[in-house]
Amino acid sequence: MALFSSHSHATHPSKGSKKRKFLSDSRNHRHRSKIAYRDRVLSIIVWFVALSVAASLAIILGHLVWYGSSHLSWEFLTTDPENAGREGGIASILVSTALILGVCLAVALPLGLGTAILLAEFTATNNLFSRLVRRSLDMLAGVPSIVFGLFGNAFFCVTLGLGFSILSGGLTLACMVLPILIRSIEEGLRAVPEEYRLGAASWESQVGSA
Repeated sequence: MALFSSHSHATHPSKGSKKRKFLSDSRNHRHRSKIAYRDRVLSIIVWFVALSVAASLAIILGHLVWYGSSHLSWEFLTTDPENAGREGGIASILVSTALILGVCLAVALPLGLGTAILLAEFTATNNLFSRLVRRSLDMLAGVPSIVFGLFGNAFFCVTLGLGFSILSGGLTLACMVLPILIRSIEEGLRAVPEEYRLGAASWESQVGSA
């Protein structure tokens, strides 16, 4: 009789173990419910903030289009500004912007492409020189544009004597875009799979990926 009682006690869980399992499952269920509730609340907050930002941007753009479209005309685009920009058009501003962009591209593209090819194809990744150059480029990419403007004013306008000209503006803009341009082209060159390079000359794979 004692043997049967001990065998029955060993094969069937006691009421205490069932109660502990029930309490553990209940706590886990409450914990999961709290996590799901917090996730829903955070999702609602994130969606509200995102929609608020999008709505604010849409309102600003709509206000500009609604009140500014009546002032846009061919004459506004083809005449020079007058009275310190209070009257007239923006023709000279558009032309100077295009010229500054042209100078920037003429200077930045050859330098950026050549430097990126040098870093990606002709220097080792763990080389001290390449590490220093990449770290410097990453630091320059995070410099605010106002700092580049002050540098361009001090170096190109004053030191080199170029003054407030299209050339000095284009060179300053080239200095600002060069770090991002070099790193972007380098990553594009390194992203070319090795099997695509087979059967192609080195310059073909470099120019094609750039």
